[in-house]
Amino acid sequence: MLLVHLTAPDHELPLLNNLIKNQYLQSRPIVILLASREVFGFTDFPKAVDDFIIGPFDPEEIDLRIKFGIWRRNGVKINDLIVCGDLTIDPVNYEVAVRGESVTTLTLKEYELLKYLASNPERVFTREHLLTKVWDYDYIGGARTVDVHVRRLRMKIERHGIKIISTVRGVGYKFGE
Repeated sequence: MLLVHLTAPDHELPLLNNLIKNQYLQSRPIVILLASREVFGFTDFPKAVDDFIIGPFDPEEIDLRIKFGIWRRNGVKINDLIVCGDLTIDPVNYEVAVRGESVTTLTLKEYELLKYLASNPERVFTREHLLTKVWDYDYIGGARTVDVHVRRLRMKIERHGIKIISTVRGVGYKFGE
């Protein structure tokens, strides 16, 4: 997802075109925020742009247009996404993003654990429950494997500046602070 706020399109559009052509993944939607209506008439948008919004900006509208752009590019239904603040989980495509930036380093079990916790926010789960639901009932190993996966998830997700999993002493873990 690329969200760009243009204030001086004459100067910024060539840079944006270069970024889209040379560095940006074409499967990701692009939404442009324009500072004013006057800018719109003089702007030649790149063909890769999915949508644009003219200021003043309503955060709810921006959120909906981003979700629509994801759906249009990937065929993902908005209701299929798990969105918790700045974290977005796409269960159909096994993708996780923080503030639109893809987190590609998750293992399958880390992804499944994150998805399960995020699907049940604020609910506390014991390690044994998570082993049963995420690792399957017949997992042979210690309950501390959950601790290891939570620690790795925290390292990979929380380096983006958001806290996603809380420890409940003596019980287990929950999604959210």
